[in-house]
Amino acid sequence: MSKNLMLLLAILIKVFILTLIPSINSDLGYYFDLAKQMVSGLMPYVDFKFEYPPLAIFPIWIPGIFKADREGYILLYRFLFCCCDISFLIFFHQKFANHSFYKRFLIFYSIISLLLAPLLYDRLDLLFGFMLFGCLYFTRMKGVFWTLLGIPYKLITAIFLPFWALSFVKNKDFNRKDFFRWCLLPMGLLLGTFCILFNFKFLNFLGWCKKSCVN
Repeated sequence: MSKNLMLLLAILIKVFILTLIPSINSDLGYYFDLAKQMVSGLMPYVDFKFEYPPLAIFPIWIPGIFKADREGYILLYRFLFCCCDISFLIFFHQKFANHSFYKRFLIFYSIISLLLAPLLYDRLDLLFGFMLFGCLYFTRMKGVFWTLLGIPYKLITAIFLPFWALSFVKNKDFNRKDFFRWCLLPMGLLLGTFCILFNFKFLNFLGWCKKSCVN
């Protein structure tokens, strides 16, 4: 079977999951309640409890801008995450289609997707998985950038920091300008934005992480 045909089948599996497999224990009802408060003008952390890191605000809030009802919100949220999933497949195809492992990856990814189908587009974790891929795919400063970007989305991304620190210690060609451009500057701007918007109250999510250490 050709690689292009396998990619098409993998995409059709994603569409099948989106349209025909029902959700189980979905978090989307809870996300809708959070989005409704944000759309009404309330600020997470400041005006109501928000137990996720600050970058998780965006995938929860954006569908609520366009859909005011619960059912419409859920459909749009799942559709947007499916689009992200398909975009990842296309990106992977463009980068790795000529590698020997590519067909095995498509088979494995499709099987795992089917096994996780009732949860795949109903939680925040899919975008987190793409961020982890960015941490591993990109090297040096860009990898650090994706690691630092992933932390305010899912705190566990911080497990990559010791590995990056070790690589910098062993690397004699450490570039301070790249480190500033890819790491310090964007993360400083991001942290400053959070502090201005939420008055440091966004750090309250750390308390929830401490109580839910298994998560």
